Amino acid sequence: MVFGDRAFEGTPWAVQFFGEFYCRDGILYICFSGQDKIRVPEGVHTIAKLSFRNVRAKELILPESVTRIEDYAFGGARFDKVLMPDGMNYLLTGDYYGSILEAAGCSEPAERRPRFLKVPFLYELALQKTKYRGYRKFFIREKKKTDGEGAWGRKLIDVSAALRRRLKKGGVLIGIRWDEQHRVQSVKSFVWLEDDDTYKDPVIDEYLMYPVRLENGSIEPYRDSTTFQETDQLEYGFGDMNAEELMKMGAIRYPQPGTEEEWFWSEDTLNFEGAVEIELLDMWMEDHPGYVIDSMEENAEKDKYRMFVDF
Repeated sequence: MVFGDRAFEGTPWAVQFFGEFYCRDGILYICFSGQDKIRVPEGVHTIAKLSFRNVRAKELILPESVTRIEDYAFGGARFDKVLMPDGMNYLLTGDYYGSILEAAGCSEPAERRPRFLKVPFLYELALQKTKYRGYRKFFIREKKKTDGEGAWGRKLIDVSAALRRRLKKGGVLIGIRWDEQHRVQSVKSFVWLEDDDTYKDPVIDEYLMYPVRLENGSIEPYRDSTTFQETDQLEYGFGDMNAEELMKMGAIRYPQPGTEEEWFWSEDTLNFEGAVEIELLDMWMEDHPGYVIDSMEENAEKDKYRMFVDF
């Protein structure tokens, strides 16, 4: 019997039983290591798909024996530096998500020079002025290019890490989602609750609102909910290194199929969980003629299928 991709992921005893890696017949199936420096064992000839998914480390060291890296092996992984065998002059990869070049910050095949790889960020998350007073829009912009000695490739932005740093400083992140028929689906917002006495570790307060357009024309929450999330949930909600694709979409994350999103920033934390979100949505609707918000009856029908704990 051979265990397959992501075998024993999240199993508490696995690290003690297998060590830093689960390997079989020269194939590395999963990396359990949480160390800053990860050294792949000599004798491993194949790194299996998804084996380094979401692994974070300052340094990854590949052995002389590695000859094959399968597709998606490094999906969501991040390394500051990758050390390769002397004989590996070129490291080629396809366009698929999860390549080792992507994990190390490179978007294209490139010649290794020197033996290690350390590259600057090419993109950054920024705030753009809007005509909505008190609100700015998030977007991704290209930084000034730097061609430092020894830099190989380019490192894309980690949107989730950038958002986490900004939320920690204080403020409200607000997203408006609409579908292909230009119907507003939901409004979602986040604040940082590091000083909250209820939780031992820092958490994020997530507010989700399904808006309704009343007969008098005003906007109110039809249904809303509050969920406290672990801060690492930002990684799953916004974690994507393909900044070029996000820039083309004008977004800071990939939305659900059939929907689009815009994300804004406000310093008005006192009116979080309703007031600040409705104020933004009201101004946003005035600026988007032809877009609609569901009535009471339409909301009642959709309410049968909605989720209220959903990052």
